Amino acid sequence: MIGRALMALVLVVPSVCPQASGEEKANELNEQGVALYEQKNYGKAVSVFEEAGRLDPKNETIPKNLARALHGRAHGHRKTGQLDAAEDDLDRAIALDGTEPAFNAMLADLHVHRRESSKARLTLEKALEKHPESADLFESLGRLEYYEEFLKQALECLETAARLDPSRGDAAAFKRFMEKVRREVKVEGEFFRDARGQFTVKYDDKGSREVGTAALDLLEASYNRMSADFRRWPKDRLTVVLYTRDEYSAATGAHAWTGGLFDGKIRIPVRNWRSAPAEIRKTLDHELAHWFIRKLNRRIPTWLNEGMAQLQEGKKPGGVTHSRIKGAVNSGRYEPVGKLPLSWASIKERDRVSLYYAQALHFTDFLVRRYGWSALAGMLEGWAPGQSFTEAFNKALSAELGLLEQDWLRRVR
Repeated sequence: MIGRALMALVLVVPSVCPQASGEEKANELNEQGVALYEQKNYGKAVSVFEEAGRLDPKNETIPKNLARALHGRAHGHRKTGQLDAAEDDLDRAIALDGTEPAFNAMLADLHVHRRESSKARLTLEKALEKHPESADLFESLGRLEYYEEFLKQALECLETAARLDPSRGDAAAFKRFMEKVRREVKVEGEFFRDARGQFTVKYDDKGSREVGTAALDLLEASYNRMSADFRRWPKDRLTVVLYTRDEYSAATGAHAWTGGLFDGKIRIPVRNWRSAPAEIRKTLDHELAHWFIRKLNRRIPTWLNEGMAQLQEGKKPGGVTHSRIKGAVNSGRYEPVGKLPLSWASIKERDRVSLYYAQALHFTDFLVRRYGWSALAGMLEGWAPGQSFTEAFNKALSAELGLLEQDWLRRVR
């Protein structure tokens, strides 16, 4: 899996009396490669193991070490978005060492990330024929089933992975994911679904078929409008789940003040679709905007993420939010955007969260009016690994974020 700990290398011990200088040099290079691997310098380790293999092609352990270094390098390629390079490395790793199912598991995860579900399933099915007791493969299959909306099957696979590798059940990320799937199975197990194109809507009342149709209509209209704003047309599939308030809390564990959330799926509590279509449309637009933004860059600061989403749902900066910001500035409670919390989800003080949302709405509106949606989208897409947000913003828009905030605050006062 992406993010799973890399396996240990097998170190070739040099023979006491090497038969040839080539073998001796290969052993030395192998030791260097292991050291580089342990330092997580996977690219250099690959080069060193490749040279060792050329010097001693009969050595059976060096190719295994090379495969593990390729696996490590594939992790790096995946994180930086070099998906073709990651796939090439994994294909080589599998060809070099067919005994390690983790290579197949990561390749399947990569296919899921690229929305290539059929390739992911084929990869896992073939690997499971050889490794029917692999926890890595069952975890990957569970994530694929979850992506495909087969929740019960996903839970079965994850439980199998935990049984095959009991220590996995203690890993925080795996445990959180399995509990999330378990909650959704309990709440959504009997939900109905409607699908159109890339969108799927799930709900619990088969007698209200128009709910699914209406939600799909809204999604398509909002998608077209946001695509025109961002000048981006994501083709990924998206699921929207409509809950009652109690179902929403049980499935998500979200705070009562949230009107919806996006965690890869859009989840919305709906009391009565017919009585509040305008409010539901706003919430759908807000969460759909988060989906668009996530396609641009997952590292976006919360203030800009929420500011964009509020504007896309149709909110306008007004007197109430303006007064809230002005009061915070005058009382010394105002926090510059660069110092706002990375996440607001755990904040329980409603007034504090309201101030952050007001600040996000007004300042993002200021930026959109000055630069436009497409320019901000381009800035997010061009945000390079290793760059801070401020560095990416200043470079892409040829402006100083801090000075822009000061200019905006002068207008607020």
